[in-house]
Amino acid sequence: MNIEKLSPILGARVTGIDLAQPVSEAAFAAIHAAWIEHKVLSFPDQHLTTAQYAEFAGRFGELYVFPLKSGEGFSAVHELRTDESSKSAFGETWHSDMSSEECPPMGTMLYNVVIPADGGGDTLFADMVKAYEILSEPMKAMLAGLTATHDSSIFQRKYGITDKLPSAVHPLVRTHPVSGRKSLFVNTRFTTRINELTEGESRALLDYLFRYTAETPYFQYRFRWSPNTILLWDNRNTAHTAIFDYWPQLRHGYRVMIRGDKPVQ
Repeated sequence: MNIEKLSPILGARVTGIDLAQPVSEAAFAAIHAAWIEHKVLSFPDQHLTTAQYAEFAGRFGELYVFPLKSGEGFSAVHELRTDESSKSAFGETWHSDMSSEECPPMGTMLYNVVIPADGGGDTLFADMVKAYEILSEPMKAMLAGLTATHDSSIFQRKYGITDKLPSAVHPLVRTHPVSGRKSLFVNTRFTTRINELTEGESRALLDYLFRYTAETPYFQYRFRWSPNTILLWDNRNTAHTAIFDYWPQLRHGYRVMIRGDKPVQ
């Protein structure tokens, strides 16, 4: 097994391992350590059944059951398909997956089997640890102790979802339970209000943080997909957005999320 960095900021590629086969404890420990260090891991040229895919994801923790029904009911494996009939792609806005949960997923795994023939459909990531670390000390001091409401209403309106989805309050700056590093925990999809500020102050600060995340290439990485690739990212200290630049071509894959714990300052 070989692990090589994809960029100076975040991301690594894992090769020389077949995830359809049992992964040894030593190999999994190396993968987990690389995930904590690099935050985003890609596993190219993988050919897994749904059961094998879910089993590998389950090595990281209990699987999160997405609160929307699939064709066969609620499922931990969520099919994502975008084609000529799609008006948008799932995940087009900057977000941390389901941050509106009291205990948001710690990680997300996406297995894209089919990608657009001429490229496109990249996923853009922001390292929210770096985003926090390069803030000025006065800004860090202002953010310390602030909390924000993460609500599903924006997400529901965008995708026409009528299911009842959660809402939660989290710190604006959270500490990673494994690495101990602090990161910004705010995103355009779910973060609606900074609770300790007035409405106007909250909107002004959120607008700044949203633009800062989206417009600072220094802590971003753009991942280009190849067919049959699995991508695993740390949902606790990254934000991401899907790029829908390939209509009407097909992009088809399967997403699994791993349950996390309650964010703490």
